[in-house]
Amino acid sequence: MITPLAGVLVAMAQATAPGPDARSAPLDDVFIFWTDYQMMAADERDAFDLSYTLDAPLRGDGQAYRFWVEEGAKRFIELDASRPITPPDTDAFERGYRLFTDAPRGAVRVEMRLTLPAPTRTDYDLAELEAALAQAGNAMRQTMGLRALFMPRLDTVRFAFDGPAPEAEFVMDNGTTRTIQAVFSSDILVTPDEGESRGAKGIRFGTAPLYAVLETRR
Repeated sequence: MITPLAGVLVAMAQATAPGPDARSAPLDDVFIFWTDYQMMAADERDAFDLSYTLDAPLRGDGQAYRFWVEEGAKRFIELDASRPITPPDTDAFERGYRLFTDAPRGAVRVEMRLTLPAPTRTDYDLAELEAALAQAGNAMRQTMGLRALFMPRLDTVRFAFDGPAPEAEFVMDNGTTRTIQAVFSSDILVTPDEGESRGAKGIRFGTAPLYAVLETRR
């Protein structure tokens, strides 16, 4: 099982098409759990999103490797490795389509992310974060079965910013505020109802984050 933010190396098989430099893998092997996620009832996955990123080193000429999905020789969707990816429709999985890349064998890294729904905002209720963590945890348990017993509990939301993290504060129940310290230069971690977030009803940022990932702090 892949945990949020854990990478998995995709061993792309040598492809018979569309060219000698391309490799491919079944969509189910790349976008793990995507079809399970789509099959869940809408009200069981409306508090979080599932997305993926593809990472590979640059080519010798400094250009990025390409990723795409084809039906035979017909290219019908282009994937951008520079930003989170929403996989193709479930129909593409059912028809056995494959993800192609011209990256070297073993060079591709896929990251699965559980995030707060987009678009991001400058303020959040702590109750909203708790609901997202609980719902995503339940979804993982449903999907993984007994394997979920070996996974740490989702308890933290990591807000990632473009550049240094902005000013941020907890909004307390009595209306006062408390400054949040950035754990890393571009990230702010919030664990609802624990540590410095105890007694807060919300959080407020100077600018909206790029994304907010659900993960485990412990």
